Amino acid sequence: MAGGTLSVQEESIALDEAPGPERLAAIFRPEPFTVEELRDWLSGPSSSAPSIDCPHCQVEWVVLEKSP
Repeated sequence: MAGGTLSVQEESIALDEAPGPERLAAIFRPEPFTVEELRDWLSGPSSSAPSIDCPHCQVEWVVLEKSP
């Protein structure tokens, strides 16, 4: 990340035990954003992969396939 800073969150994520895909998104934006802004950017039904409509953001997705 040229010219930026790396920050590591103190919290981790825990996945449930249900098999199937888990979608994780890392959102990078030059300015901080609020949870309310993130909620506004999310669109699509909860059963499908959401899209993130965030101007000036870089969004990286990871899909983990969990099996029983």
